Amino acid sequence: MFKDDNILLKAEIIAIGNEVVSGLIQDTNARYLSSQLHLLGVNVIQITAVGDNEESIVRAVEGALGRADVIITTGGLGSTHDDITKEVLARMFHSKIVVDQKAVAMLEVMFKKRKRDNPEREIPEGVRRQSEVPEAATVLYNDKGTAPGLLFNRDGKKVFSLPGVPLEMEHLFEKYIRPDLLKSQSGVIGHRMLKTVGLTEASLWGKFGPVDPLEKLVTVASLPSYLEVKMRLSFCAASIEAVEARLGEAEAMVMAAVGEWGYGKDDETLEGKIGGWLRGKG
Repeated sequence: MFKDDNILLKAEIIAIGNEVVSGLIQDTNARYLSSQLHLLGVNVIQITAVGDNEESIVRAVEGALGRADVIITTGGLGSTHDDITKEVLARMFHSKIVVDQKAVAMLEVMFKKRKRDNPEREIPEGVRRQSEVPEAATVLYNDKGTAPGLLFNRDGKKVFSLPGVPLEMEHLFEKYIRPDLLKSQSGVIGHRMLKTVGLTEASLWGKFGPVDPLEKLVTVASLPSYLEVKMRLSFCAASIEAVEARLGEAEAMVMAAVGEWGYGKDDETLEGKIGGWLRGKG
């Protein structure tokens, strides 16, 4: 995505689950993770979805380890027969499965609270097995659900395995992954969204002319819709000051070309601009 991305950590996201690849559910986890990783200055180079199949999971994770510094998988840590991610990763990292006593204690506390409403309720055997973890992994204790996350290390690279439930995934990301990545952050990623109205995508670029000078400064993506065309400018550098300076230079180039058709940037809206204009007219 970036021309000079060697200063950035590289990450890949792997969504695991038959329900994802079949289209039964929408994978919102990857969108959340990608946006959060970019805010941390981590370059997401690939997002993959695979089913609950050992060969597919191994191929995806091994491939990611060959390209990225950080791999995050979501899904397949639950208590049903098709949740195989934990066992597959254990075999990949040549690890036996052991009972984690802290995970057991957390399960018991959780179900003790639930038994207040249903005194006969016991911990299902499948749920109890979620306290079994690969010995080679660091356990990411889950205060929001029954399945802990896992962290594996290989040759300086990290594989985080998170539950597929969005609430639990986000909780573990905030509790474990964000602090970990902040310690190894090596660069900054910045974006600037420029907004135009009254132009088609083709006419916008017709006004701009050759795009090469702009693309030498930043990475460019145009996002057309019915009412407007947005242009996202992206750049990475070692400091926020360098990023802002480069985005400012690119913004000036674009706005000079589109002239009055450009109405705003980032969080500015067309409604807000029109409202401000009307207020100015008294």
